[in-house]
Amino acid sequence: LSRNHGHQLALTAGLDLCSGAQILIIDADLQDPPELLSDMRAAMAAQGADVVYAVRRKREGETLFKKATAAAFYRLLDRVTDTAIPLDTGDF
Repeated sequence: LSRNHGHQLALTAGLDLCSGAQILIIDADLQDPPELLSDMRAAMAAQGADVVYAVRRKREGETLFKKATAAAFYRLLDRVTDTAIPLDTGDF
């Protein structure tokens, strides 16, 4: 990208260039442990899944405001989509 266009646009640009059978996505801030990616790939293969997501056990280091807005976001997302999305889900 020619400049910083934001996280989602950068992610979309990366996905547009992918050509593999599987695409693994994780944020660079290490909020989610990258060592779980191999476990998630194994679960994906074992269950024949097209998509795998994880649910955080803890939201360490986040303010009460961040936790509350994240919870509100997940509830709203769950209501406006046809797919059930559990609270605190992370996409990979």
